[in-house]
Amino acid sequence: MTYQIGDTRRPFLDIDTYDGSTVVTLAVVSEALGTTTPLAVTGPVVQPGGAGRWTANTFYTITAAARWVERWTATGLGAGAAFFEYEVEGTPPPLGPGQSSAWATVAQYVAIIGGDLPANLPHKLRVATLQLKKHVSFSLYDPAAAATLAALAEACCLQVAYAAANGWESGAPIGQRAVSIGSVNLGAVTSQAGGSGAISPIDPLAWQVLDDAGLISDHIVVDAYPWWV
Repeated sequence: MTYQIGDTRRPFLDIDTYDGSTVVTLAVVSEALGTTTPLAVTGPVVQPGGAGRWTANTFYTITAAARWVERWTATGLGAGAAFFEYEVEGTPPPLGPGQSSAWATVAQYVAIIGGDLPANLPHKLRVATLQLKKHVSFSLYDPAAAATLAALAEACCLQVAYAAANGWESGAPIGQRAVSIGSVNLGAVTSQAGGSGAISPIDPLAWQVLDDAGLISDHIVVDAYPWWV
């Protein structure tokens, strides 16, 4: 899999054989930057089947192109090393046919939400736009009207802030992906499309802004909830 600058990862490592003597460390290497950055890890957390999982305490952000390596080392019982390598594109791919830019700008986010800015904000504004766009795609409205543009921008900014509050590092609900190497299992929590349990993928306030502006497409309501939630 190829990543893009601004994506985030939170690596984990599973070890089948371990005990109290097992010590696990993690370092992230960027070839382009020439840096090796230690990341603190927490574990073990027992997994189904008995393996112990060590997980990085925080996400890290990919800030440069070329090859990155997550380098794990274990000492004590279960001693060994494991590596996960991936490539990072230098620039985001261009917009494809039918794709649109974000409904809001960074300046609008500062004006509407304020506070600390999420990392890779331009990308997250576009992710929010894509998440919300399908819910207005069948509505009839003037896309050039000032009130419409203002509502779209506010909803987009609210959606980004909602994603940040839920810990969705690239703007969408998070899922877990892993690869297996020998007797250990390693991977990362990364961003990907999809649901997240009982948490709605759409910010209720963003939905309300769009609905108040008459922009929400007609939808079926069952037990007072839109069918798609």
